[in-house]
Amino acid sequence: MDIQLAANILHLAKRLAPDRVPQPDPETTAAWARALDKNYPPQLWEDAVHIWAANRVTDRMVTPRDLIEAATSAVSRWESDPVRGPQLRTHRQKLTDERDRQLKAGEFAQLRGYQSRAIPPAPSHTPDRDDIIRKIKRGNQ
Repeated sequence: MDIQLAANILHLAKRLAPDRVPQPDPETTAAWARALDKNYPPQLWEDAVHIWAANRVTDRMVTPRDLIEAATSAVSRWESDPVRGPQLRTHRQKLTDERDRQLKAGEFAQLRGYQSRAIPPAPSHTPDRDDIIRKIKRGNQ
């Protein structure tokens, strides 16, 4: 997730429930951006914060999980909305198109931080049963 989007989410939540949201300093904002890294449209997060603030605030500080659960509720609402539903489907299609482009270009794994691992070479000689027995006998003498 974009750090600026995470900052906006935290600032809105802080305005709605000031004592239930951590201070949105750069370190906290970066951590929340990573924790909230869902492929939702940026506009959906505003609805998620409002859902959380109106229906889910408890006597403890908000966690990323709380906002992700609220975002899941927002997705359900968007899917059945005649205006927001098509926006959500368009967003999903853009994500699919981008993934397909990355796969075709061979960039998919690299862009997601995957690295190839070296495969250890196969042993030049695979010991057979008789070799193992000889080694055991030599070790006992």
